[in-house]
Amino acid sequence: MQADDEISICVGLPEMYRRQVAETYVRTFPHKYETIMGPTEKACRVLERDMNPDCAIVASSKGKFAGVAGMNFGDARLVKTRKRTFVRTFGILEGLCRFGVFRAVSRKTEKKVLRFDGLVVSENMRGKGVGSRLLQGVKDYAKDRGFWTIKLDVLDTNPRARCLYERLGFKPVKTEHYPYLSSLGFSGVTTMALTVG
Repeated sequence: MQADDEISICVGLPEMYRRQVAETYVRTFPHKYETIMGPTEKACRVLERDMNPDCAIVASSKGKFAGVAGMNFGDARLVKTRKRTFVRTFGILEGLCRFGVFRAVSRKTEKKVLRFDGLVVSENMRGKGVGSRLLQGVKDYAKDRGFWTIKLDVLDTNPRARCLYERLGFKPVKTEHYPYLSSLGFSGVTTMALTVG
């Protein structure tokens, strides 16, 4: 664990923060979670059940949740949804349909690539450097475990996040346009990459 100016960073998701992480992800990325997983409460329930604590880097301040960065590598991912969770939450037909859509939009990771999958900061901790500290935690994690590259996706409607990533050395490598998804709150995704070590 590393502490700096009252913000602590640790690898792994403490059980006591699981619900807060699910709620913060759904609030931050409603286009992804609420659209595919339905109303906020159901989306939170799916995320809370299917989060992999080993794929999280968590920030806290004075013992309270401050933010989290999710990671995907190989078959491991922060949110590895299970068919049974969707079926239990939505029923058989709707659950299988929503599960299929969620898996279809999930990115696969290449060998030696750590895919950084979402950074969320608690609303009361925004603007205090939590995002930068979490990103540094992801970089340290990748370097210590022999990953060559970190990749992430940023939506065209989130220029603030893109500026943060660029400031930390990420470069755009590919942009995909999805005009038919504008009703979900975005119409393009840029993949950015950072070489590690």
